[in-house]
Parts: sequence; structure tokens; C-alpha cells
Amino acid sequence: MAGITYLPWIWASIRLRRYIVLHKAHRNTLVIRIGPTALSFNDPRAAQAIYGHSSVAIKDTYYDSGAAAHRHLADTRDKAEHSRKRRILSAGYALTTVVRWEDKVVSRIQALLNQYDKHCPQANEPFQSDTTSLDHRRWMNLFTIDIINDIGLSANLRLLKKGDDLI
Repeated sequence: MAGITYLPWIWASIRLRRYIVLHKAHRNTLVIRIGPTALSFNDPRAAQAIYGHSSVAIKDTYYDSGAAAHRHLADTRDKAEHSRKRRILSAGYALTTVVRWEDKVVSRIQALLNQYDKHCPQANEPFQSDTTSLDHRRWMNLFTIDIINDIGLSANLRLLKKGDDLI
């Protein structure tokens, strides 16, 4: 029925069971037709053919449902626009770039762990739940701001070391 209509998948979605139906169907086969013009693949080897740079596959209208007014690389359906955005971002994801960032990231991770060590009892100290607390979100925000500033602006703000976001 999926060859002529999306109704089975719409019905499964309405009942909040689409993922269950899809999971059960993929137990028997790697490729499932989920609509007249849509297939679902359950094989990692298909990823390159579907999402790779030289793929002839076009993105389904599904990508429009989560798209904002300004589309990002992942939800751009137009091949030319996607190619333009990919070229702009490609240097940032090149292996040489990522390797160049490694020391900066490692140093920030170490600074974060040092702060966690300061706030956690040592192995020989008893744990006291009423006095031992840590605001993980706050520390992750400091970590993120430190990393972005160091990589993007070459500015080492040392927020993690200070434990504060005041500049």
C-alpha cells in the first residue's frame, strides 16, 4: 500500500507508533518503501550513496518540516545551495583543522576536570550529599564559551580556570 499512499505511515504517526512499526519492518529487510516516493534504509553502507557528496538522491519534503527561514547545511534541499554551503564549511571540518584544535580542546577538558575535582570529595573523604553539589550546566556553558572563543577568535578567556564568565 505504501507504493501508492503515505496513509499507513500517517496512521502510525498519529498513533505515535511509527518508530515501532518501522523498527519491526526493518527486522525482515534492509530497505522499506514508506511512501510512493520514499524509502527507509537500515544499512550503514547506504549512507554514502544517499548522503555522500556525489549522491544523485534528493532530500524528501520531510526536511522542510523542521527547517527555519534560514536553512542550514543539513536541511537544504537544493543541490546548488547545499554545495555552496558545504564549500564554505568544508575547511572547518578538514582533518588538518580538527587536529590543530585538538590541543585546545584537550586543555579545556583538563581545566573542566580540574574544576570538577575541586568540587568533588577525594577518594578518602566521605560523600556528603547536602554539601557536595556542582552545577554541571554552568560548567558546560563556561567550557563551551572557552572553546568557541579559543578556536573561533584565538582568545583564551580562561573562564574555566576562573570559574566565572566575567571578562
